[in-house]
Amino acid sequence: MIMQGLVAAAIAVVLVLLGIYLPFSPVAQEKDQVDKAILQKASLTQEVQQLQVYKQRYGELKQQMDALSKQLETLKDDCAGRERDRRIYPLAAGSGGFVQRGIAATESQRRGSQGQRLF
Repeated sequence: MIMQGLVAAAIAVVLVLLGIYLPFSPVAQEKDQVDKAILQKASLTQEVQQLQVYKQRYGELKQQMDALSKQLETLKDDCAGRERDRRIYPLAAGSGGFVQRGIAATESQRRGSQGQRLF
């Protein structure tokens, strides 16, 4: 009786081990699917981390674009309010700055039609 129990237990252990390592067994198929899912999860996690870096860069670039758009609107408003007889000259090659040269109004233009005295 004890011997029959030991033989049955040994057969059960052999069947379980065969079920784990044989490629056509359901246990081995599930194990393969789990391994594939783990690999896929690792690659997807890496891709998500890369995309988060791009998302952060996109936010920073969007803020810079908004600031530049506001600056452009301010410059357009400034230029629209200036007189048409002024010119803008480059300050120096490659410096990015500008010098504005305006035409000064003469004394007669300031006084209107009164004219100038010579003596």
